[in-house]
Amino acid sequence: MWGGNFPLDERERKEIKRRLLLEEDRKKRIFNPKQRLIGVDVSALKEQVQARKERERQEKEQDETEALGMIYNDCLATSLQNYKEEEIKELNKQLNRFRLIHQCPERRKEFDSSDPRQITEKTPSDDGSVSGAQKFEGEDLQFEERLKQQRQEVQDWLSQQIMEKKSELEKEIKEKELWEMKMLELDYKAQELQQLQKECKKAMEKATRDYNIALAQEQTQLRDQIKQREQDENYKELYNSSYGDFLTENPQTARSSFGPHRVIPDRWKGMSPEQKEEIRKGQLEQIEEKMRQKNIEANLEEDWQQIWLAQGKHQQLYDYIALRQKRKELESLQEENKRLAEEQKVREKYQNQVVYKNTITDDYFLQFNTTSR
Repeated sequence: MWGGNFPLDERERKEIKRRLLLEEDRKKRIFNPKQRLIGVDVSALKEQVQARKERERQEKEQDETEALGMIYNDCLATSLQNYKEEEIKELNKQLNRFRLIHQCPERRKEFDSSDPRQITEKTPSDDGSVSGAQKFEGEDLQFEERLKQQRQEVQDWLSQQIMEKKSELEKEIKEKELWEMKMLELDYKAQELQQLQKECKKAMEKATRDYNIALAQEQTQLRDQIKQREQDENYKELYNSSYGDFLTENPQTARSSFGPHRVIPDRWKGMSPEQKEEIRKGQLEQIEEKMRQKNIEANLEEDWQQIWLAQGKHQQLYDYIALRQKRKELESLQEENKRLAEEQKVREKYQNQVVYKNTITDDYFLQFNTTSR
């Protein structure tokens, strides 16, 4: 007989642990008010968006890599195609050259039977159809002529080689003389060029020295002119400051060209006594007008105060009547509330003692929201 408690397998224990972790995860998602109302796992969505962006980036990089590879392969295929075409052209040229040189009609073994010029080139001694007295079997009728031609060709060839050797030696001598003359000419030109460079350098140094002297003199004159001009400007400024309209306070400088009643603000030196007296008269008139206006406003204010006092008395009387009415309404409301409170107490007593005898404990509410299922 086996016992009642069997030992759990390691695999079952891991499976139970995994399910408990999944259950805790599910509780966190379900019992979270924000996720439960929205119904979206924000972290999972963010991971999905990040994964999708990463996948798109990898696909884009792969597409770019494939595009570069395709471009490289196209360029390589084009280069190979061009190289192949050039190679084929060169082979065709060599083949045509070989055919022209080594496969001409004269080199074919059947050319003798198809040569159109054989009839005109034949001699009686070479034709087999002539009489046997002209040529015997194995006889070489052209031996002496051919030997003579060979000797003449050898002599001509030797003469030609001697002439060519002689002409080459003469050519080498002439080239050596021309090279020596050229070297002498180059040495002479180099000496002339070196002399010209020295003279040019001396001339440039002299011109630079003269230019520097002239520049120093010009700068000295310029400094003297600037100093003299500054002194003249200072003297002129002192004269203008001493005898100008600013210090002498000439009132004519402040007059504007737009009218006698307008002045130039930056040149105005103040008002004349007549202008000041005129302004004072205007101020006194304004003060008197202000006093009259204040008296009128004070009389109006007094009349308004009387009206406000009368209205205030009427308002106080109205408020007193309204307050008494409100007190009566509050007393009646309190009586009604007392009556309703007594009725509520009686109703609650009946419900607690008769209707709801069995009360609900906290254990009843703790059983909810304990699992995600």
